[in-house]
Amino acid sequence: MSEGAAGLHDVVNADAVGFSVAARQVGRALAGDGIGFVATAMSHWHAVGVDAWLHHLRSSGEERPGVALLMPHARDGLLIGPDDLPLCQTDPGVTIIPVGAVFDGRGLRKWLDMLASVFGLLRLWMMRPGREARGSGPTLLLGSARNAGAAIFALARAGTRRVLRQRAIRLVAFDEGLGTYLEESIWEYPRRLERPRQGSGSDRGASLLRLLWGRARTAVAAGYPLEERFIFRRDATTGALAPNEAVVADYQVAMGAAHAGAPGLARGRRPIALVVPQPWSETQQVSREDELDLMRLMATRLVTAGFDVRIKPHPREAPGKYGVAATWSGDGCRAEDAAVAVERLFAGLRPGDVVVGFNSTCLLTASLLFGLPAYTVGGVLMARPGTGEWYRALQEGFTRLAGDSVGDFESRFGTV
Repeated sequence: MSEGAAGLHDVVNADAVGFSVAARQVGRALAGDGIGFVATAMSHWHAVGVDAWLHHLRSSGEERPGVALLMPHARDGLLIGPDDLPLCQTDPGVTIIPVGAVFDGRGLRKWLDMLASVFGLLRLWMMRPGREARGSGPTLLLGSARNAGAAIFALARAGTRRVLRQRAIRLVAFDEGLGTYLEESIWEYPRRLERPRQGSGSDRGASLLRLLWGRARTAVAAGYPLEERFIFRRDATTGALAPNEAVVADYQVAMGAAHAGAPGLARGRRPIALVVPQPWSETQQVSREDELDLMRLMATRLVTAGFDVRIKPHPREAPGKYGVAATWSGDGCRAEDAAVAVERLFAGLRPGDVVVGFNSTCLLTASLLFGLPAYTVGGVLMARPGTGEWYRALQEGFTRLAGDSVGDFESRFGTV
């Protein structure tokens, strides 16, 4: 792992490299003309999207090899590992490259690395379709979330002029979760949060580059054909989300593959209530006190209703956050491993089990894809005086998108 690569929740992976090293590996693969796709993933949900896409490609007769880049989160580092892409991991044609840091080194070296990224983006923008250098060779597929932005970034660093001239390019956008379906303005708060508040000039430069890249990505992407592989679609009448049948089967295969090697939940005689929290106190949207108090009350209600409570922490939550869970309801409540993809757990739940959370995409996944009863307690925090603007906007958007697919926790289990 290159210097400065480790993040708060980094996956322990001795093979993680800096992005410049990964880009050179991708560049060598591109120069061989046999590579068919480059995919990137940052979260467990993105990883499922990559595996689902690979299943679609192989089922459609696409046999060319490809590369899957595991990218670090801007604030929390590398959150996933090769095991989170079981279909890619078992496909002999796919090379998985974990990336520990987007920019290598410190000081001058980091600035030079950022400048190389800028020049790569400019070159890619100058060579997009419609210009003289339009590629006409075998199509190169670039797939990632948010309009394939991360994959475009990878190509900007890895693609030589000869490769870009010879290859046609098509973008594939994976599902980003709620960010795919809500207004762009809602995500301004987390973008601000992920910029370093203080630090070295290179840190501020990296923040500026991310800001500029966010704007440049749209201009670059506009020059290429784009295919959207979103797992939900909006109902034309209600505005709520429903399964997108065109991609659901691929996602179900990917989730089933992820479940195959999962340890599963410790199960007793009672049904399980799987609680899926989010990093709301970590992002200063609620106080830790309010958050844990609500979780305690919720767990107590569920145990009283006859469930064993299993809390699956979000990968971006503070380690050990739910260490107190065992004191809430004795043996009836415990925390699970945060590193396990929640979709692995959904695939192993049984009739009678339920899923509970705030305003996460996984509540929709549990309900609409797995047919599990899902409930939100998100509205309760809206009444707390310290709840932040981002949480409120996201909760309102979630309510619109969920429709009647996610029930109200208090309506079934009582006031918390």
